[in-house]
Amino acid sequence: KNTNYILLEYTKKVTKEEEKESLSKFKCKYHGFIQKHDIFISYRVFCEKDVSEKLFWRLEAFNYQYKTNKKPFLDKYCLNHGNEFTKEFTNAIQNCSIIILLISEDSIKGIENAFNKQDNVLLEFEISVYRYLKGECHILPIYLGKHIDIPEYGRVYKKFNDFDILKYPQSFHFCEESPQYEEEDNNQKTIREVMK
Repeated sequence: KNTNYILLEYTKKVTKEEEKESLSKFKCKYHGFIQKHDIFISYRVFCEKDVSEKLFWRLEAFNYQYKTNKKPFLDKYCLNHGNEFTKEFTNAIQNCSIIILLISEDSIKGIENAFNKQDNVLLEFEISVYRYLKGECHILPIYLGKHIDIPEYGRVYKKFNDFDILKYPQSFHFCEESPQYEEEDNNQKTIREVMK
C-alpha cells in the first residue's frame, strides 16, 4: 500500500454548511466579531515573529489611514486562546483574498521533513497554492534575508538565497488538512511541487 495515501482513509470531508457554521462561530480577538479577514500573514514563529507583527501593524495603519477596510489576519492577535488552532488558522487562510508568505532560510528548514510530520508553514503554503490555482486568491511571497557577522566587515545583510528545490522530497505532506488529500480535485501536490 502506498503510504502517501494512507491519510485518505481518515480524512473527514467537510460540507459547505459545516464550513459556514464553523466560520460563523469565529470571533476575531483583535477585530471583534468579523467572520473573515482579507489578508493572511503566513510566518514561522521562531524566526519571523517580529517581522510579522510589524507587517500586521503597518497593514492596520494603512487600513485606518486610507479606509480600505482590508482586515489582516495574524494568529497572535486574531486567534482566541483555547480554540482549535489548526482549524481556525486554516479557516482564516481559506477566506482571505491576499496571502502574504514570509519566507526565510530558517522558516523553510523544517519543511524538508514534512513527509513524516505536520508542518504548519507548509500547510499554509499548500492551501495558498491550492487556492491560487483555483483562482481564489493572490499570493505575495516576501523573501527575508538576515544579518550575519563577518569578522573583517562587521555585521552585514545576507540576501535570501535558499530555494534549492531538489532538497524537498517528492512525497506528500503528513497532514490531514492538506489539500492534496481531496481526491476529487486532482490537484495533489508533493512537497517539492508546492515549494516550486
